[in-house]
Amino acid sequence: MVRLMMVRPGVWPALLRRKAMSCPTMRGLFDPVSCGFLWQFRGRRTPCFSLPIKSSSKVVIVALNMGSSSVGQPIRIQNIPGTITAMTPYVTSRTKNCEQQSALTVTAGSFVATLADSSITTFVGDVVSDVEEGTTIPHSFQLFQNYPNPFNPSTTIRFEIASTAHVTLTIHDVLGRMVANLVDGVHEPNRYTVRWSPSGLGSGIYLVRIAARGRDGFVNFVSTTKVVFIK
Repeated sequence: MVRLMMVRPGVWPALLRRKAMSCPTMRGLFDPVSCGFLWQFRGRRTPCFSLPIKSSSKVVIVALNMGSSSVGQPIRIQNIPGTITAMTPYVTSRTKNCEQQSALTVTAGSFVATLADSSITTFVGDVVSDVEEGTTIPHSFQLFQNYPNPFNPSTTIRFEIASTAHVTLTIHDVLGRMVANLVDGVHEPNRYTVRWSPSGLGSGIYLVRIAARGRDGFVNFVSTTKVVFIK
């Protein structure tokens, strides 16, 4: 049996304060234990806890698989004030202690996840804000320095698109490994803002990279800027 619960930005802490969700499994009991994004599996000797998520710019989806085998589960995200391009799963089970998995790409508001047997998988995604208000169309592609910088717990990244393009906005560590995918889709000419709230990352320097590919398939714009995250 699979149960799903989606929490819109800003609602998650209040739900946990009310102990809105607990679920018995074949091996134990999952139960929220405090405010934040925090789960405990009581069926093992040492508790399993997940990361605290208290940002109002995130969406959290909780998927409970109470069966004895893994399940492929399609999930659709609806009624969100903005867009989501990726969801990062955190798996808690008898053998996993909030283990972060590879991010799943969200296409047209949907994605498919594999849920392990007798587990709870918490998906966390950043909400890309709506288009900025503006009276003129940008004349060039630009990636602006984030603000604030250094930052904790979140920062705002602005960029401008001068012509219709497929835009990707990704975050990389100093070794070049991608740690977050904030934007991945076609954008019309306009000004955009994205809020990034790092999850499960350590303090340090990160690179914000934007790439815009035109309808002809050629890359029109690539830019990178450094940001500093302080825990």
